[in-house]
Amino acid sequence: MKATFCLVALCLIGWAASEHAFKVGKTYTYEVRGRLANGLTEIATQYAGLEIHYKVLLTVTGPNVVNFKPTDMKFFEVNDVIKGGWKEGELPNERPVEVAQEFRQYIESPMDIVFNKGVIESIKVQGDLPTWAINIKKAQASNFILDTTGVNLTLEGNLNRKTDHELPEERNMESGFFYQTLEKTVYGECETYYTVSQNGAFNEPMPFHQNHQAGVKLQDVPLNNVHVTDEKEFVGELPWHTTFHKFCNEKDQVYEIIKTVNFTACKNKPVLSYVAPSMIIDGRTGDNNFAGSIGIRIHVSRILACGQNREEFTILKMRHEEQVKVGLHLEKKIMTGAILNFTLVQITDVVAPVLVKDPKVITNLVYNFVLNQENLHHKTEEELPQMDASYMMNYGVDSVEEVKPITEDEPVVLPKPTLNEAPVNSMLITPLKVDGLKKRVVVLVREIGQDILNKNHDDHCLAEKGTLSKMSIVSKILRYLSYNDIQELYTQIAMKHQTDEEKIFRRTFLDCVAVAGTNPNIKFLFDLIMKKEITGEIVSEILMSIPMYIRTPTQEILNEYFKLVQSEVLRGNKQVLTTAILSFSTVLYEACINTHIFSTRFPVALYGKFCDAQTVEQEYLPYFIKELERLIRSDAKEDTHWKLVYLTAVGNIGHPVIVPVIQRYLDNVQTPIVKTRAVFALKHLIIARSNLHTEENKKFVVVDRQYEDILTNKVVKGKVLPILLSVAFDKGEHPDVRMAAITLIFHSSAADITVYQQLAYMTWFPASNQVHSFIYHSIKSMAALERPVHPVHYRLQNLARQVLTLCKPITIGYQSSRTIFNGDYITEFLTGYFSHFEYYGSKDSIVPNMIYYRQFFQFGGEHGLGSTPVEFRIHGNTLQKLFTHFVEQFFIPTTAQREAHDDLAKIHDLLSIKDRKQQENIEGYFYLKIRNEMERFITVNKEVIEQYTKDIMNELLPKLRQGLPINYQKTLRLAEYTMEFPTIFGFPLNYKHRMPVHFNIRGNLKWATEETLKDFQIQAELHPTYTWKTHDKLSVKVPFLNKKFETGFQNQVVVQFPFRALIRMAPRKQVTVAITPTHIHEQTPNTPIRLFTVHRVPYTAVIVDECWPLVHTEVGQVKVVKTLETLYQNEKRFGENKFGLSFLLHEETDYIVEKEGMNSWFNFWTKFHNIRTFAHLGWLAPSTKYAKRSLTIDMAKSQTKTFVVVVGGKWWKDQKNVHDVELIKTETTEEHVAGTVEHVLVVALIGKKTPIKPLTTTTGIQKILIKGVPSTFHYLAHFEYVKAVHGKFNLRLVAGEPCKEAVAKFPTNIPSLVAIREYIMDSRVEVQQLAKCVEIQAKLEVPTWANPQELVILRKRLLAQELVLNKNVEIKFGNTCNQMPQQIKIKGAWKRSQKMTEWAREKSPEAKRCIEDEKKGFQVSPICLKVSEQQAAALNLGEFEIDYTENIPVWFKNITYKVEDLLKATLYTYMQHNRFPEQQIGNLKMKVHFEMTPNKEYITLHIVKPTGHIEFRNIKTAVWAQKLFPLTATQSLWENVKDRSLRFYSEQSCTLEGKFVSTFDNVTYTFGEKDLTPGCTHLLAKDCTSKYPMAVHVNNIHTERKAVTVIVGKTKIIITPGSTVMNVRRGNFKVQVNEQVVTDFPKVIRHPQTNEFICVIEEMINGGIQVRGKYIKVATDGARVVLYGHNLLKNKVCGICGNADYEKNAEYRSPKNCPLSTGSLLVASYAFDTLNTEGRGQCKVLPEIKALIEKENADCLKSTQNLHIIKNTNVDIDSSEEYNKFENVETTDDDCNIRQRITKRFPGVGPCYSEKPVRQCAPGCYAQSTVEKEVKFQCYTTSRPTPFAQYITKQFTLELPTLCVRA
Repeated sequence: MKATFCLVALCLIGWAASEHAFKVGKTYTYEVRGRLANGLTEIATQYAGLEIHYKVLLTVTGPNVVNFKPTDMKFFEVNDVIKGGWKEGELPNERPVEVAQEFRQYIESPMDIVFNKGVIESIKVQGDLPTWAINIKKAQASNFILDTTGVNLTLEGNLNRKTDHELPEERNMESGFFYQTLEKTVYGECETYYTVSQNGAFNEPMPFHQNHQAGVKLQDVPLNNVHVTDEKEFVGELPWHTTFHKFCNEKDQVYEIIKTVNFTACKNKPVLSYVAPSMIIDGRTGDNNFAGSIGIRIHVSRILACGQNREEFTILKMRHEEQVKVGLHLEKKIMTGAILNFTLVQITDVVAPVLVKDPKVITNLVYNFVLNQENLHHKTEEELPQMDASYMMNYGVDSVEEVKPITEDEPVVLPKPTLNEAPVNSMLITPLKVDGLKKRVVVLVREIGQDILNKNHDDHCLAEKGTLSKMSIVSKILRYLSYNDIQELYTQIAMKHQTDEEKIFRRTFLDCVAVAGTNPNIKFLFDLIMKKEITGEIVSEILMSIPMYIRTPTQEILNEYFKLVQSEVLRGNKQVLTTAILSFSTVLYEACINTHIFSTRFPVALYGKFCDAQTVEQEYLPYFIKELERLIRSDAKEDTHWKLVYLTAVGNIGHPVIVPVIQRYLDNVQTPIVKTRAVFALKHLIIARSNLHTEENKKFVVVDRQYEDILTNKVVKGKVLPILLSVAFDKGEHPDVRMAAITLIFHSSAADITVYQQLAYMTWFPASNQVHSFIYHSIKSMAALERPVHPVHYRLQNLARQVLTLCKPITIGYQSSRTIFNGDYITEFLTGYFSHFEYYGSKDSIVPNMIYYRQFFQFGGEHGLGSTPVEFRIHGNTLQKLFTHFVEQFFIPTTAQREAHDDLAKIHDLLSIKDRKQQENIEGYFYLKIRNEMERFITVNKEVIEQYTKDIMNELLPKLRQGLPINYQKTLRLAEYTMEFPTIFGFPLNYKHRMPVHFNIRGNLKWATEETLKDFQIQAELHPTYTWKTHDKLSVKVPFLNKKFETGFQNQVVVQFPFRALIRMAPRKQVTVAITPTHIHEQTPNTPIRLFTVHRVPYTAVIVDECWPLVHTEVGQVKVVKTLETLYQNEKRFGENKFGLSFLLHEETDYIVEKEGMNSWFNFWTKFHNIRTFAHLGWLAPSTKYAKRSLTIDMAKSQTKTFVVVVGGKWWKDQKNVHDVELIKTETTEEHVAGTVEHVLVVALIGKKTPIKPLTTTTGIQKILIKGVPSTFHYLAHFEYVKAVHGKFNLRLVAGEPCKEAVAKFPTNIPSLVAIREYIMDSRVEVQQLAKCVEIQAKLEVPTWANPQELVILRKRLLAQELVLNKNVEIKFGNTCNQMPQQIKIKGAWKRSQKMTEWAREKSPEAKRCIEDEKKGFQVSPICLKVSEQQAAALNLGEFEIDYTENIPVWFKNITYKVEDLLKATLYTYMQHNRFPEQQIGNLKMKVHFEMTPNKEYITLHIVKPTGHIEFRNIKTAVWAQKLFPLTATQSLWENVKDRSLRFYSEQSCTLEGKFVSTFDNVTYTFGEKDLTPGCTHLLAKDCTSKYPMAVHVNNIHTERKAVTVIVGKTKIIITPGSTVMNVRRGNFKVQVNEQVVTDFPKVIRHPQTNEFICVIEEMINGGIQVRGKYIKVATDGARVVLYGHNLLKNKVCGICGNADYEKNAEYRSPKNCPLSTGSLLVASYAFDTLNTEGRGQCKVLPEIKALIEKENADCLKSTQNLHIIKNTNVDIDSSEEYNKFENVETTDDDCNIRQRITKRFPGVGPCYSEKPVRQCAPGCYAQSTVEKEVKFQCYTTSRPTPFAQYITKQFTLELPTLCVRA
């Protein structure tokens, strides 16, 4: 009665008072229709959703107060196809949903809304409402906000626009306008765009009525017959014609208002998000476009109203529509849509409103995740676990909600999560309580273990069992549990780990705890580590993943992690501590330093930032800096590891405060590998982030809460870039360190065009070929990017293209340093990739010093998601040394490799050669980063390698003999993107993307031997499984129904192969590999094995318990989305006839048959531009349609149980020939090699019915190939090659019974082939097998003067005659090998075309340079050798005629047809097809013409067939084609590829002719025509490390009758020209081997005891002798000498051929390793007296030359430089070059180790000068080891040494080198 009296009183006050759309004293009744749908709209109209019907009574109880009362709420759910779409279609099979009365009273409870000109100031709700119900009320109130006057205006637009109508009565009236406001709704305080259309006075009927009614045709529906209250007439929105007629007056203005929410500009936007790894490139979670174009979010409202003006009107109808779409591209979008329609049906006088009981006033309409912090961490056994508070049943709260006002300065944040209680999580739809959730974890973990073990050997794979989903659910449940709950589960599940099953339970649970990532879970793992309950590699793997999984990095959890890092527990395991340090540093960077990452990766929208850069600087960084400062003074070898680790850690942290520390490391540390790592420690400081936070971005406190970043452009440009530039341009610095700095400069945001120009200009004055090559190829590669992916890459491309022409090109091979950038962007998929590959060349080897690779993917366009799947770096000093040292631990050098001829030591002593032994530490590291967050760092050195070797020999091998059990598994969550925000209904909408990966391998390994190591076998019984899955889903959770309406897409791949295997090296040297597919412990393999499975499943679901996987029946109603009524199905068996194995291919897809064909796949492939892009992005599925494919091997139906591969043969260097001549009895053994078969290789494939026995039941070697045991199939491949003057090879492929015919012809003197013959001859084939025999015989007739066995053939000799290589190929087919009637004969020739002849003779640039060298008398110059090998010997023209018999096999014809179709498809732009040629070739014939242009840019292919002529003209060649073609007469295909890739350095050569020498490093010099060393022998090359005993020296160097001596091991070969003047004829040389004359060639020299190959001596066709050994090849014709050195000799040789270190500087090095000034001095320095008794004492070096050599050697070994301190007051010490010199330099025993006074600057004083000289490294050298010493300095008290300045004595600690070696 009291309420009624008040309302009557208000009515009596006056009817005029109103609140915009509502008049006091009136009750407005609205019909409400809403629909919520989830589906994949682009492929089907199947949806899971909910429809809502109810009425709303709006009673105006005061001038600004409206009572809101919903009534008669009805709900209908659907999970089916909706014809007509989710907006307009009728619901099929709709099911009414009952709401519990307990919840109905909440959702139908009244509320009072306080308006202010259409804007809500507050709402008053029932006091006992739980948070989820309050959120619904907030959403309901938000739907009625209509700011038509601009109360919270942010952009006025044309709000006050007036008409300029010609009629006076309509002039200056309001018209349509646009403006922006800032509205506080359930979505947050967001910008809202208003577009108002004012259509004039209401007159019925109007054209407006007829033209603007959605879904209604007036001509079909009379106006008076429309009933707005018909509940069954819902087609998206109710008709509103009667509404206009009923509620609008004649002169009312008609308004159509469109509202759109700008989610990008919101204050305190309620979004609970988590992204791992840090993938968001730009944008904010929950924006209109989040993750670029991947996510779309839109909310649009359409309001129809009529009234007198914008302040007095009646809302007739409102339509709110919301959509969220997520997916890589259009066809992969999943969608959630919501529509809410309000239609006015009645306006009556006021009725008694329903009072709000125990009211609670709410001024903040923003969606709440947590209602009140007192209950945040409180729960009882009866309550649900901590989750989104919208599902918590909170009672007893205060009547007035305590909410702080929202301001920009003080955003609303939740209290930080604790270590013991779970944080805020997404709403969980499940009937389970806490105890039920814990029981569910136990059940799921046990199911996971059973799935992995698969003891029943069922055919269901992990995809069908939902194993990965179960793991994800376990992790999800753990996020809702407290620390105590997790500990209880661990005790129950994972405490034991004795059996295989228990180990799987334990690893599964620990992995799931790590993936859960909440503070209680991480704290629990830390405690397990501290208590040593988990140790070793498991700890490393867990700690590695912490940066990936941590969800709320609060100060508390960071402190716990820091304590763990500093604890003694981790000190005992170097790898565990290393991983902990790197992991912790990465967490600090992402959670505290990089504002973009922590504001998009973690839920800072709810909690605020967890820590900041200042906290890191004060709390954590001092520890890392202290460790670095301690290590800088240490010289212990083991500390190199920690130097690298802590440098990597501070680099991960990326705080600018580390810049001075890095500078000190670069100044005081000498080891290149450490300095390089110090440079890379600046990687996070090269791109400024301050530009990401402009004033415009700061306008709103948005979801990712913009924070000021410490990394400004001032820091990058002022502090970091100067360090990098100083290192890059320091020519005395090690090349690796310089290239590291250059890499960072290229990517630095502060590196502008000027910096790039400096780098380009540097290439014209290089001090190192490696640096020159690195800069040039890096810029060239950047400039060649066609479709850059990211704006950073656009910038790199742009700058590189501007400076590329400024670079000096360098023609150097792939062995030199370079960077290779690759990238592409597929517009259709809005996806691209970018790869960065670089390596630093080595002086010692063709293997680089450092290899780096990083791969980057970008999804959703420029502002989408970016992911780095893998990044790794391998750096060694050097990698070649590390590998060699490792190999040497197992393979002791043979006698022939160790023994050295006495002459080597004599030469060493005569020339006083200084050893080139490289004494620097052998060390290196491997760095791996996965998903940009998980890191591993492993260092190795000489001691580590030796220790590993001991462990292998002493521990691993004994275990292998007994049987080594293997049980390893790992589960990773490689990606997770989740977010939750409210919808128009107030229900939470959740998007989740996750990518779990699982790998496990179980089984045993065993090692068995007989007869020591002559017969050994490796036995394995393993079951490896790998599976990965991507799952994208959108869902809306309805709390009062306890249901989740979901749509999603799952893509999963499972690969597994359980098997037993035997690998045996038998006594007769045949290698046998046997494999039996079988499950572990299965005695006889009789069950199916699913090898490969692919599932793509789009679905919709109504879920009632999300704690089950979707494959579980109790999860709810799940329906697969299908577009076809009948799915395409295919089941095919194959393999029974060919291999005796029954393979089953099963397909079930939602594609039409045509889409499954090759044409569809080819069209899909063409979208990727090239093969490289397809290799990176080919995994992108074109659609989300349903597909299931599997490949199974059915062992029950397979007759073959074991698949055996046997390999045998011989290599001519390893086997003696029975026809060899009698051996000469000397220290070495010689044998004559005729033109016999030199290479034989046989591979046999044999199927056996006998399976390999389980390892647990056998001992010793298992013999699977037993005489008399039947086989199921035989296959044989037999290859023979005769390496004589004319190349000839035979290839025979045999199947079935003809195998016995083939093996019967095997030679009997090769034991391994005898064994293979026995295996096949003694076993019958019981299964019917197709009998076939194919033989290919090829013969290549090479001109004798162009023999490919010749090391050197002169250009002029090759061009003197026409070059033609005739080629005959015969291919035979038959059912037996004795009779093969089907034949294909190919006759033709490879030729050098006339154009190529002219090109090589005079037209090519290389030929022109060669002509100049030939005129000088240097025919074997490097450029002439290149022209000879690659142009004069080129075979660029091919003409072949093909004849074939009529009965060619059908399968072979089909292959030719497919090849032809492929050529036409790929080269159709170049194709001309003449189907009716004038000249017919005739039947059974073909002709092929191939020609490549001399410059290798184009290829023409002409094919003549009986059915027509096909020509491909001027095909543009790719790089790979230029590496393969043209073929050459003098080199093999492999040698051509190697030479064209590595250029001069593929096999470094040294040439000597006349007065010219070209060194191994391609430096050409002359030594004068005058003989400065008459009677002397000159050393061309010698291994000066004494590791590889080898030397080559020459007599008569100034004549054309040079006598060459080659020493290899203990073998000495002397090659002396004949007595004739021109000794170019064959046979005019005297060859002696250890003083024994050799007359028959070729001669193979072997060791007499071991029969090991040493070298072969051959007579050259064009005159001369050549020697080919393992480490050196030598060719001479008397006038010329050519040497080819092995890769292992690089930077180890000395002599007049140089040191082979890839560098051209300081090439003239004397025997004392000192640089000389001229080539003449170099040649003279290596002159010595002959070692033969005859002629000894005749060597004389001219005295003046000898004196000059001694002087330059002395200057090198003892150099003096004086420093004069300038007392001029105007001299600036920082700029004066005089102050950069050294004073009182004293030399040590070589030119690297010097003593000198040094200049330093220390804090607090001016320049300081050491009182005494100290040991330092000369320029171009670096410290191999260092020591810490105290050094006294004289320091000025002022910054400038003026005459009035005083100095004081100071003592400082420096790291000084103890041994310097040349870089």
